[in-house]
Amino acid sequence: MTLAVGSSLTLEEILAAKNYSLAEAARPLYGEWGVRSTVALAIVATVSGIIASMFAVSRMLAMLTEMKLVPHKHFGMPGDIQKHTLVYTAVLAGVLTVVFDVSRVAALGAFFISLWICSSTTV
Repeated sequence: MTLAVGSSLTLEEILAAKNYSLAEAARPLYGEWGVRSTVALAIVATVSGIIASMFAVSRMLAMLTEMKLVPHKHFGMPGDIQKHTLVYTAVLAGVLTVVFDVSRVAALGAFFISLWICSSTTV
């Protein structure tokens, strides 16, 4: 991707496009259709990645809950633990998205992962 963007756009154009630099790199060859299709593909890839991550995290949280490593409350919701953890994961992700920007959410994730790694290693 870096090669495609770097060979199609100047540094000023890349800085002006910011998050859309890959889509803008498609403009010289494919025009407006290329920009729109690149943005659409990026949206589909992002949404599918988020859905896959949410199901993976909720499944892991459900396993930890069944092992009695994570406390669990039903809050009156019907269904099994995995459905509850999926709802909890979605709500927490939504709150984090509203409260923090994406770079801060990623920094929080890296921080908590490093804490987990440090606490699980023995010296």
